[in-house]
Amino acid sequence: MIDPVQSPQSPVQLPTEVPQTPDPEQAAQDLLEVGSQWGTDDYDARVRAFGEAIQEGDADYRQALVAEILRQDPNAFNSWMSPTRINAQVDAGQVSQSARGDMAEAIAAAYNAGQIPSQDIVGPDGEVIGTSSALDTYLHNPDSTSTDGVDQQVEHARNMREFAEFFGGPHYSSDISSFRETYSQHLITDYALNDQLEDGALRDNAAGLAAIVLTGDPTRGDIAADVLAGLDQGQLQSLMERVARAGDSISPNHLEGLVEHSTVAYRDGLTAADISIPDLFSSLVAQVSRVDTAESREAAAMLARVPASSGDIFSDRHTGNVQERVDAMGLLFVSHSEPMLESLTDFDTTRIGSKDDADVKQYMQDASDLGALFNVVLFDGDQTYQGSARAAVLEYAEGLKSQINTAEGDADAMGRLSMLMGGADDAITQGFNELKAREDAQTEMVSFIADLALAGIPVGDKAKDAVSGMIGELFSSPQVTEALKGVSGSIIDSTTGYLTDEAKQALTGALGEDETELLDQQGASNALREALLTGISNERDLAAIENYAEDVSQGINLWRK
Repeated sequence: MIDPVQSPQSPVQLPTEVPQTPDPEQAAQDLLEVGSQWGTDDYDARVRAFGEAIQEGDADYRQALVAEILRQDPNAFNSWMSPTRINAQVDAGQVSQSARGDMAEAIAAAYNAGQIPSQDIVGPDGEVIGTSSALDTYLHNPDSTSTDGVDQQVEHARNMREFAEFFGGPHYSSDISSFRETYSQHLITDYALNDQLEDGALRDNAAGLAAIVLTGDPTRGDIAADVLAGLDQGQLQSLMERVARAGDSISPNHLEGLVEHSTVAYRDGLTAADISIPDLFSSLVAQVSRVDTAESREAAAMLARVPASSGDIFSDRHTGNVQERVDAMGLLFVSHSEPMLESLTDFDTTRIGSKDDADVKQYMQDASDLGALFNVVLFDGDQTYQGSARAAVLEYAEGLKSQINTAEGDADAMGRLSMLMGGADDAITQGFNELKAREDAQTEMVSFIADLALAGIPVGDKAKDAVSGMIGELFSSPQVTEALKGVSGSIIDSTTGYLTDEAKQALTGALGEDETELLDQQGASNALREALLTGISNERDLAAIENYAEDVSQGINLWRK
């Protein structure tokens, strides 16, 4: 018997199971039951369960889960779902880094969508003066365990550090980026710049937290620039003053002297390094330096006035973060010298007020502000970016001289050169005592003045004898002329167009063995003025610039009365 032919059978198709995304409402309800017990709930257990639940769906699910949690438990941020508690579970290895990143992104997305609980901020007379968010809890130092001032400062610093770590890190999603802008704007508008809010410390804390949010992603300086550019000059200055104060209270320099006197720090084994954050003012300014956009240039132009309006920010009598702030302004100037100089060198004769029966004009304030800026970025002896900042000014002066020397001339450039002259002269006057006390600072200033004289002079006019004679006349010193002529080889660097290092050594050596006697204040001012005028070919233009410069100097004095 022959077996029948068996036809091959098709494999049985089994039904494919599609993973079901949990229902956010039910998941939130289940989560809030975790750790529920008599007395105080086990919040750590709930955080661990949150770490598992947050990874069970996509981004939409995670956002919906956070929104549901906060709908069912509006106080979650003040109890178990705080950055401090979540970070602790990550550090203990109970919650993964990726789960924390998902939490931060979901919270950010929920905030952006308006799903975070909020309430009115009520003024002393019962009027609504702003809106608070459940996320604002760290502005009020929650869970403080002490009434001692030192301990409260330590706890506040730790809270700020925990918030920074929670929303920092590697999760730079679009949701987090949007959150940085919207949440910082909320903190600035509803707290930091809210003049109806009487609690100054709370306003400072909000400014500091806004700076933390804006500086959390070093690749997104554009966000910080956008937010700052959206303020007017007065608002920006007020914000930066508050950011500086907030930063002082949580900076390493300040906390080093506190933790050793804190029972909280002793109890929890905390050091200053555990709870501090690098200076917030410097970090925020540095963010603007990192990008070149229309908004960053606008923000930089406004920040250029901060040394004049808020000088205490850069005073070692008021802060331990002077060096960081001086360098941050130097970096900002190197990155955005053009918009900063353009905003402060316009010879604007618009009347803005009066003093002693005399009209005060815009150029007077601008020149005064320029002098304060130059004192920080050009003539501060500890300025890390001094060389690059001076190079930027040399380039700007060279451009102005070239414009003035064209056949048609340039009245705007003449006004700007006179403003540059007045601002630099004022900066030397303000900082001369410091310059005189530092040998290296005077030497570098002399070289800078000589290079200013060379700026804008055509290469063909830079023959050795001609340059030697010109610089000798600049400093009213025949010895300088002879010393420069005696330098072997060229005294002009073919790459930069300015004095070589050997020529600079000959220059300072000829001016005096004792470096503190290189120049007196008047001599420095005269040399600076002559240097900026050197290379202007038209005598009438020279006379006009000198007249403008005299008006600028007198205007600075009037403005500061």
